[in-house]
Amino acid sequence: MAGQSWSIKITGKDPARFDPDVFGTDPGQPLKAQLGDLVCWNNQTGLAHQIGLTDKDGNPIRELTDKIAKHTSSFPGYVTQKADVSPPAATGTIYYQCSIHPEEKGQITVVS
Repeated sequence: MAGQSWSIKITGKDPARFDPDVFGTDPGQPLKAQLGDLVCWNNQTGLAHQIGLTDKDGNPIRELTDKIAKHTSSFPGYVTQKADVSPPAATGTIYYQCSIHPEEKGQITVVS
């Protein structure tokens, strides 16, 4: 079964924030997704960003996307994985940040 596709908007500045592009989700809330869902980041700022997976303390693990130029979408898309959930499980939290601007942090809440 194919997963859902989700978009997270990169908006604002100093620091930018990550807002799920989902009806009924307030700005600043984490995206809620399931394992196997596809996530893309839509850069609506005038600066480049790059999304990297981190642990819960913000320590970098690996890049999830290539550099995202201003006013473009991320590539490649990121498919949520059990190994990226903290702690590794079917539900929990995936932590990420902008590798260029590490103060810009976000989360994906993995639900069943």
